[in-house]
Amino acid sequence: MTSDRRLDSAIFDTNAARFGTFVIERSRAVAVAVDFWAPWCGPRGTLAPILEELVSGYGGRLQVAKVNTDEEPAIAAQFGIRSIPDVRIFRDGRQVDGFVGVQPATRLKQLFDKHVPRASEGLRERAKARLNAGDAAGAAVLLRNVLAEDPQNDAARIDLSAALARNGNYAEAEEILEALPANAAGKRADEVRARIHFLRSAAAASEVDELRRQVAADGADLEAMHRLAAHELLIGDAALGLELLLAIMRRDRRFQGDLGRRSLLQAFQLLGESDERVGPYRRKMTALLY
Repeated sequence: MTSDRRLDSAIFDTNAARFGTFVIERSRAVAVAVDFWAPWCGPRGTLAPILEELVSGYGGRLQVAKVNTDEEPAIAAQFGIRSIPDVRIFRDGRQVDGFVGVQPATRLKQLFDKHVPRASEGLRERAKARLNAGDAAGAAVLLRNVLAEDPQNDAARIDLSAALARNGNYAEAEEILEALPANAAGKRADEVRARIHFLRSAAAASEVDELRRQVAADGADLEAMHRLAAHELLIGDAALGLELLLAIMRRDRRFQGDLGRRSLLQAFQLLGESDERVGPYRRKMTALLY
């Protein structure tokens, strides 16, 4: 039986019986690399020091679980191990990446960087909790601290944009999004950009009832209709918001440069393609175009 390294250390031996606890569960907090090896494998002597150096550089955010395939053939078969060394990377309870054979340390650093949680992640999570609790100003302060510590944390930069937008600082929020590297601007950035679009137009809570009366009394007041749609999409009935934007598009395609269509596209970004309302309204919008 494998002689265990300390199970509370960053590099440890494991087996099939402990795999769930010491790999799957640990990977919910840190990245865990499972190194499938065997005593007779020559390259393992080259890979081991590289992994040890990487582990020490990540300050506990990367751990390595070693599996001796001679002693654990069942788990090796489960993962389809055919050549060793074979390393599988786990994060959030599932395998997310891996590699076979010995790779240069610089290439492995790039690979692990994609999956190892950043050192600033704890502070970013605290900021996100504040933002979700409605404290946009407090979240922005924490996120500026994150970026002072970790200037390359583009996810925190997008979070800061969201916090600033919630606080009414739309210009800086948009500047942050525009300055993002092209490969960092993804769905989250699109969602924040869409939120800013509607926050600029949304009615204050005290105005909503009056806007509803205006829209009910005068279906040609497209400005009021758009402000009400923005309010509904952000904190009300999203389906009603989409219906109002579609009505603007039907009434006047020239209104503020086809604002109805442009806002519908932003609404789809805000809600996300997985939202069941997006598909039907996208089809309705397309039907008006052609």
